[in-house]
Amino acid sequence: MVTLLLLPQEVLEGIVDYLSIAELTNLGLACRELHTLVENETLWKQRCYTDFNISPTQTFRLLGWKTLYKALINPSIFTWGDPGQGRLGREVDLYNTGPRMVESMNGKGVVQIACGGWSMTALTKQGEVWTWGTMNPEATLHTNADDFDVDSITTPADFYRALQTGPGFIHEEPVQVEGLRGKKVKAIASGRAHSLALTDNGQVYQWRTLNKVRHINLPCVSKIVQIAAGWSHSLALAKDGRVYSWHSTTPSVIFEGEVANDPTKQEQEQYVMIGGGEAFTIALTNLGRIYKSTSEENLSRLCLFDGASGRKFTHISSAFRRFAAFNEDGKVAIWDGSGNEEVYPELQDCGVNQVTFGDWHFGALTNDGKLYTWGQASGGALGQGSMHREVKCPTQVPSLAGYYIFSISFAGWHSAALAVPLKQKEPSTSTIAKSFWKWIQQFGI
Repeated sequence: MVTLLLLPQEVLEGIVDYLSIAELTNLGLACRELHTLVENETLWKQRCYTDFNISPTQTFRLLGWKTLYKALINPSIFTWGDPGQGRLGREVDLYNTGPRMVESMNGKGVVQIACGGWSMTALTKQGEVWTWGTMNPEATLHTNADDFDVDSITTPADFYRALQTGPGFIHEEPVQVEGLRGKKVKAIASGRAHSLALTDNGQVYQWRTLNKVRHINLPCVSKIVQIAAGWSHSLALAKDGRVYSWHSTTPSVIFEGEVANDPTKQEQEQYVMIGGGEAFTIALTNLGRIYKSTSEENLSRLCLFDGASGRKFTHISSAFRRFAAFNEDGKVAIWDGSGNEEVYPELQDCGVNQVTFGDWHFGALTNDGKLYTWGQASGGALGQGSMHREVKCPTQVPSLAGYYIFSISFAGWHSAALAVPLKQKEPSTSTIAKSFWKWIQQFGI
């Protein structure tokens, strides 16, 4: 222990970055000096960023970084909007169209949520994938034969069974994606009628129905580090900057593309982030520039996007017919699928770190955990308390004002958010009493 304490402070801090939470707790019990190290707010600030992508630029005076981290381990999922096809994953209250908790997912440690056209998918810290709603209520045996077990249909009973396991089957409550059991998933993405998963070893999986989770055999020489889903196409980004794309119905036909660099230039440019929408792909490079696809046939062939020229960005997001880009200076730019920019003064210089799009409703998340929505009501998808009123300017969702929101996802006519309460609940009298009696029994009093 003495030898450990003789290490330079920066070396000690580097070591604790590799320790689990349980190991950190045990280390803090060893001596006063290590306890001080483990309780340092800077350590927990870094853990919040590493494990949950929480911006380190915030102070969190209301919670503190360690308290926030402990809360983030078991956040709550809130869903709202059109309840059709079971897409909200909970009981529907016709008199309360605002955000409500998906209680069956509490305690599972959800770290990411992705909305599809009629579904929602959640990823846990343990790498499990859960989903609810339906993948595609419009699918039929004639138009989507590959999504059904057609070869096994020989009797009317087989036909009925195929419908019950096909893409149109409705899951009113969350179910685990069986085809991903045993795989450590680190990221998920959803398009209109398909979803993707990326494992910790860089493998990509796609499904259009829950009983057919397919491994995508990508011709890459570098590890896949990011996935994204467009309206009907899928995307994967490799560590070497290559982008791979395929239509969700033909995963064996894969296109690829990369930045066309000038070999005489010292600084080489490559893609570091990707996003997809309805028949378009966008990508961000290490130089902060945005590229956009020009052909619907090959959605990996990208060209420099003139609409963002002269500006540098650090993040991008996209869905359906819009895409957004923002930077650490607080500047946010939003374009429609044709490249026409939409200006929202309310989103400038307020620390936006995520922008998401449904069909006709939109949302922005800030570093201090506030959610702003605008657009058409879309059956209550704005979360503003009305199923019909349009909101033209980004407006904070009032019912979530008491929560710190750290991730959002919109699609279709529905919305989802991951959140933790800003004020931790005090232990109830019954909880205190139980702890007291447990202490009494422990010491035999």
